Amino acid sequence: MGEKAVSEVFGYMLIFGIVIFAISIVYSQVYTSTLETSQKFKVEGIRESFKKIYNVFALSVYGGASMQQIQIELQGGTLAVENKTHIAIKIGDESFDLYPRSLSYRLGDYMISFESGALWESYYGYSKTVQTPAIYIKTVQVPQASGTERVLVIVIDELENDVSVSGEGLLVILFNSSLGMSRIYSGGKEVVFTITSPYAALWEEYLSNFGSVSRDNDTVTMETRAGTVVFTVYKTNVETNMI
Repeated sequence: MGEKAVSEVFGYMLIFGIVIFAISIVYSQVYTSTLETSQKFKVEGIRESFKKIYNVFALSVYGGASMQQIQIELQGGTLAVENKTHIAIKIGDESFDLYPRSLSYRLGDYMISFESGALWESYYGYSKTVQTPAIYIKTVQVPQASGTERVLVIVIDELENDVSVSGEGLLVILFNSSLGMSRIYSGGKEVVFTITSPYAALWEEYLSNFGSVSRDNDTVTMETRAGTVVFTVYKTNVETNMI
């Protein structure tokens, strides 16, 4: 084979290699983009499902119909009741220790959790609030000289039963709620609310609306004073069935 022929062969091989490389780059980008789009739609679907779960849970707890159920598509993720949350509350001279637990769904780097009335979301390490906790302060009119009074309402939702299910297919989630306790404290009370949670930063942000707040890693403490404190605990049994 002549020198010219060898040169042409190498030239064709080089061009062919460049073409193959370019095609592989394009394919890789298209494939990655397709995966990201698929993941995005999955995440959107899961988020909407959990909003519906929240509404059904609220009906079970607050709506007067204690037994509720909802169907969701697992989509390859894991749904579990996790025991990572601890709440300590001091109202005046009384103290309470609670382990409300959370109902969480994980799919890759995405997680959404229902935790004591709140709905939190975490994606690639970034967390945000979807639904705030059932803790708030109302200012009401009173006949005293001040004319107004701060009423602090704290509602804690405790989840019961061990649940962990993963894979594909339709899943039925059943809620059965009951009132654990409800107390009203009047006459002005100092309140210390401490929570240890994977979503401590979001708790800190929310609780800062009601009093003085400090955070130490995953533990947040809020201190405040209210003329009246309404403290309620609900207990909800969680069960699941695959269809």
